[in-house]
Order: sequence, then structure tokens, then C-alpha cells
Amino acid sequence: MDKVRKLLDKLIHCLELAGGVCLIAMVLMVFFNAVSRYVFSYGFNQTEELSRFAFVWLVFLGAVVVYYRHDHVVIPLLADHLKGKAKIVVSVLAQLIVTGVFIFFLYSALLYTQNTLGVLTSGARVHFSLVTMAGVVMASLILLVDLVNFADFLRRQFGGASGDVKAE
Repeated sequence: MDKVRKLLDKLIHCLELAGGVCLIAMVLMVFFNAVSRYVFSYGFNQTEELSRFAFVWLVFLGAVVVYYRHDHVVIPLLADHLKGKAKIVVSVLAQLIVTGVFIFFLYSALLYTQNTLGVLTSGARVHFSLVTMAGVVMASLILLVDLVNFADFLRRQFGGASGDVKAE
């Protein structure tokens, strides 16, 4: 499982780099468009659209990174007050609910992407499915992270590894 974690760490690092590229691209495109509007009194619709698409990818890739690191917002109302088997059951239920939500999200994103195949955007004339694919990538990677986290959780609980129960 350590090899899988190391691979996931490398993948997350690549996602951070891709997010950085998206952010830099957004800043450059918006800056270029602002300067061209001010200097030439003409803006480029393509850069507005492409910067929006870079933002979409940045958000979805960032969601995977945040989810992997457990830096997302969590409100532990019930889980903190439970102990033993009750805490394990609540943790497993929470994990199953999250997994179910992302399976549904992946299914919906796949349908949406399939519906946008061949559709070109109005400004930049790129395939809109390149934008909607961000949801597919995000849901797939979060499900992969979920699978690894759940396997770690089960190994800690039933594999004889010591440690406190930690809801993930």
C-alpha cells in the first residue's frame, strides 16, 4: 500500500503543477486582454473564454488535491463523540456516502461530456468536451483517492495495525 501512496503523492504533485500552469495561464490571458483593451481598444474574446476554461480546470484539479490532503471543510458533529465500533460504523457509512456521491458525479459528468462531444465553444472554437472533461477527471481521481483511503482504513481496523480510529 505504501507504493500506491507514493504513486498518489506523485500524481498529486503533478496536479499541483498543472494547477499552477492553469493559474499562470489565466493571469497571463487576463493581463494580455486588459492591456489590449486599454492600449488598442480591442479585447480578445478567445482569451476571456480560455481563461474561464483554465479556471474550471484549476478548480477541479484543486478539489482533488484538497480532498487527498483532507484539507476540505469538515464539520465533525457526531464522529468526535463516538468511540469503538460506533465510530467505525459511522466512518464507513460516511465513506460510502461520499463514494456514492462521486460515483453519481462521475456518471453525470460522463453523460455531460458525451453530450458535448463535437460542440465547439463560441469564442475560442475549441471542443467544449475538453472543458467538461475536468469533471470526469476530478471524480475519477477522487474515487481513486477514496479507494486507497478506504483500503487503508480497513487495513488499520481489521489488519492488526495499531492506531486510533480516524474518520476520513
